[in-house]
Amino acid sequence: MSNMTIVGIIGGMGPMATVDLFQKIIERTEAEKDQEHIHLMIDNNTDIPDRSAHILGGGQDPRPEMKQAVKRLVDGGAQVLAMPCNTAHYYYSELNTYAKSLNPSVEFVHMIRETAESCYRQGHKKVLLLATEGTYQSHLYEGFFKEKAIELITPSLGQREIVMKAIYDYKSGHDVDRDLFVSVLQTGQREGVDGIILGCTELPLIAEGIDCAVPYIDPTEILATVLSKQ
Repeated sequence: MSNMTIVGIIGGMGPMATVDLFQKIIERTEAEKDQEHIHLMIDNNTDIPDRSAHILGGGQDPRPEMKQAVKRLVDGGAQVLAMPCNTAHYYYSELNTYAKSLNPSVEFVHMIRETAESCYRQGHKKVLLLATEGTYQSHLYEGFFKEKAIELITPSLGQREIVMKAIYDYKSGHDVDRDLFVSVLQTGQREGVDGIILGCTELPLIAEGIDCAVPYIDPTEILATVLSKQ
């Protein structure tokens, strides 16, 4: 990707996760001066409703606002699109079709597909997925990892509730119960996984400073690498 390519980020899901992607793209771009960095547009659209709530049947449809973000970015010249939200990929196919109706040449990078590809290249065989309930219920990861013959396991229902609480506590600016979060990470060690997917874009931020014997797999970092080197 040359610095003439314009990348559009569908952000606001949530804002700090959007900042995290932006920073990681900059850090992974080989540049010696400002002009060699990627031309990046961010629509930090905080009007996008909660994706998990909608998927689970109790929330407002986020697609109209997400499409508004897509339109603003494509109309602004974005040639490559990405969104730093795992759960939002439930709507990827519809959003991709809409983006291509605006500009058939637009590329829409799929963060979860790229994560599966990265895990395959790294030789992972068995991984633990930490994610929102919306991501679990919509089985967003299963197909991609099955294609790569990587075993994907999920925590117990009680541990999934701990992860969800940690995510929403972080979003709301409240303290995250790090001890409970560590207890979920330890599940991966007991299950003999060789990687833990931080499958919500708030989770890499929550996990900062928390040591784990099992390597973290950060989809935001993987997405940033793709965007910086494509």
